[in-house]
Amino acid sequence: MELIPTRDIEKAKRNREDTCRLIVQVEHTFLEIGRLLSECHDNKYWEIMGYKSWKEYVANLPWPTKPSRSWTSRLRSVYKLSLSPTAPSKNILLQIGIAKLSLLVAKANRAGDVDIAMFDKASRLNLIDLKRELGYKLPSYDSSEQYSQDYDHLDLQQKIKDIGEAFKLQVQMEYPESEYEYDVVWRNSTQLRSATHVFEVQVKGSLEEALTKLKLAYDNMGKPILCLVVATAKDMNKAEALLKGAFKEMADELVILRPVDIYQLHRSLIAAKSVMSKLGLPSA
Repeated sequence: MELIPTRDIEKAKRNREDTCRLIVQVEHTFLEIGRLLSECHDNKYWEIMGYKSWKEYVANLPWPTKPSRSWTSRLRSVYKLSLSPTAPSKNILLQIGIAKLSLLVAKANRAGDVDIAMFDKASRLNLIDLKRELGYKLPSYDSSEQYSQDYDHLDLQQKIKDIGEAFKLQVQMEYPESEYEYDVVWRNSTQLRSATHVFEVQVKGSLEEALTKLKLAYDNMGKPILCLVVATAKDMNKAEALLKGAFKEMADELVILRPVDIYQLHRSLIAAKSVMSKLGLPSA
């Protein structure tokens, strides 16, 4: 077996320690995590640490959600985009956020680069408007079609996050509690374990599991308002049936929403904030 230099072993250990430490703060440190993951991948530190593959290494990092190679790939791609000559400062990139920067990565992969003007638009536009600017097909706010198979889970999570923050609540996506992670949790304070609202977004997957998670949240997180966002008419009908049967004890605690409800509320808040700003009024 080839001897590994002590200095490389120390670098590999330090890289992993720093990566693990920052993962718990991923929302504010995604660029640094992307740098560390890129460094680990490119230098094969995962091999030095004794892992058989990059996939195995990624799976053994303490992610707040289930490990995903696509997620680590996104972090690495966003970090490499930040090295572009046209990229703005780190502070502006952090304000843009990983969701919108991921869209710019996709644009860079198609067009070869992202110009200064597009970074500027990303810093000013919300996620849905940036998608529209980049030519994505989006569900219409005014459509008579209440449900669609094309709703994006992450986009709905981000909208719910924005709405909570507009009301000065402490908001966290992929909130870990017991054996589950919840899509979005609103709280009055980060110091409190109890929540005001817990959201699960049901675009696909098990409706029964989503309801089970919400029931556990009600029992363990201070009896918050439970919110289930259902993307299809089929799941809406199924949810209503389950609330009359196996989950009937939740019927009075659960609010069922459509994606269009989230989009309309988000759009209304953005519009109200714009008008209040023009009138010189403080936003909520």
